[in-house]
Formats: sequence, C-alpha cells, structure tokens
Amino acid sequence: MKKISVGLAGGIGSGKSTVASLLENYGAEIVSGDELGREVVENDPSVKVEIQRVLGDTVLRPDGSFDRGRIAQRVFAEQRMIDWLTKLTFPAIHMRWLSAFQSSNSRVIVFDAALIFEWGIEREFDLTIGVLADHELVMSRIGEKFSRDDILRRMSLQASMIGKIMFADVLIENNDSRENLMRQVERVWYDNILPLTA
Repeated sequence: MKKISVGLAGGIGSGKSTVASLLENYGAEIVSGDELGREVVENDPSVKVEIQRVLGDTVLRPDGSFDRGRIAQRVFAEQRMIDWLTKLTFPAIHMRWLSAFQSSNSRVIVFDAALIFEWGIEREFDLTIGVLADHELVMSRIGEKFSRDDILRRMSLQASMIGKIMFADVLIENNDSRENLMRQVERVWYDNILPLTA
C-alpha cells in the first residue's frame, strides 16, 4: 500500500471540517491547518516577535499570551494584513505539515487547510479536494458565530481563495443534506482516494 497525501480546502462555513471528520471515519489521518497555525503563533519565537511588533500589545492577554480573537479582528480587516500574516506563518506551518506526513504510519493523510491553493502548494498532494457551499447557506451556518458584517468582510476577502479552490481535483458541493454530503465523501473515498493507495 502506498502512502498518499490529500489536500482539503474550503472557505469559511463550507463544511470543510465536516468533510474532514467523514474522511477520518474511513480511516484517514487528519492534520489540521488551524491547529498547526495556532502552534506556530503561540510557540514560534520569530513569529511571536513579529506579530507583537506589528499589532502591538493590544493583542496580548494579561498573562502575556496572544488573544487570537483580537488578532483575527485586526488581520481580517484588510487584505494586506491577511497577506502579511500568511507570509509570516506559512513557512513554519508548511514545515510542520511535511513533518507530520513523513512521520505518519497511515496510508491516507489529509491536510485540512483553507489556504492550500493560496499558499501555492496544491501540486504537492496526490489529490486535492475543494469544498464549496452557496453564499446564503454559509451565512446561515456561521451566523451565530460572527456578525453579518464580519461574515461579509471575511467572505469578500476569501473570494480569490474560493476561485482557486475551483481548480481542485475533486469538488464537493455542500448545499444539501448531511446524507448527500456523506454520499459524496463516500464516492470520493472509494473512487478517488483508495485507487491512489494501490
């Protein structure tokens, strides 16, 4: 059996994490880009210094740790700040992903990361999967977590990312029931993923 890498990308509210969970049920190992990003922000000294230099002490909690919510508020306000943070954190996130893949004993390792195509690493994977959802469904799914203005701002900044996700090897549309999503993931597992491990 060959060990393969799968890149899983999707915008906010698309259901990417649900797809990751379903793939995990089939036996895939999931590496979370969000968790790696959190690790880098909290533990990489050079990244921490640069974030504090640019954003100041307002993003620090009383105990000196970063308040990720405040960082997100500042960064998601404009594209240039997103570009800055992406460029700052990507090298260390990428290194951690490669290390996780190389050390894994699983036959299918999925990198669950929204920015795979933005980072330009899609060709490193044996297969890429893009998860898409209609605008109104996304709004309803994440409406309790963010304000409408915050959602619209984040979605507008993700427009280019979603355009690039359209070039994934396989697209999953999460616009229907969970049962429909499960059927799509099952089909991707057996038709697209397993043959690559043979």
